[in-house]
Amino acid sequence: MVVSIPYGPPPPPRYIPVSAAWIRHAKRCLLGAGLPLLFVSAMVGAAGIPAPFFLVSVGSFAVLTAMLTAVAALFGFMHGVFTLTARSYFKTGWLEANGATGSRRGSVILMGGVFALSALAAFSLHLDSEGGVELLVYTAFLFLPAFLSFVATIVTFTALRSDIPGLR
Repeated sequence: MVVSIPYGPPPPPRYIPVSAAWIRHAKRCLLGAGLPLLFVSAMVGAAGIPAPFFLVSVGSFAVLTAMLTAVAALFGFMHGVFTLTARSYFKTGWLEANGATGSRRGSVILMGGVFALSALAAFSLHLDSEGGVELLVYTAFLFLPAFLSFVATIVTFTALRSDIPGLR
């Protein structure tokens, strides 16, 4: 069976009318979710990468933990930027539906990446260790971007509401 592949320019954007009050509220919520995720991910990247080398109980998996922490922080930073750029899908009185759909889908993908990489970093932290309070604190520190990524995803889904007609 031969399937024809469509070619040509992308489809034109679909615009959905939205009230100005909702646009202000949604932009404020997206800013409030994206900026903390951006800053906390940068903080976890800056402080969390060298930290495993100074923990005595980590053992030989410090390099793996630092690398996974770096990638988790990078995914969190990207999700923060992604959440902040979702504000651009609101025009004066309109919501661009194609971009909003892509933003909601991308938010779920980035949240899954942050959660998976934070879990792998925490798992590698506890592989060759005897435990201790400092490891629990560091594990909670590792999951800060994952928690804020979850919050940003919920805010993105709420701000780019799926109950607006025409928004998939």
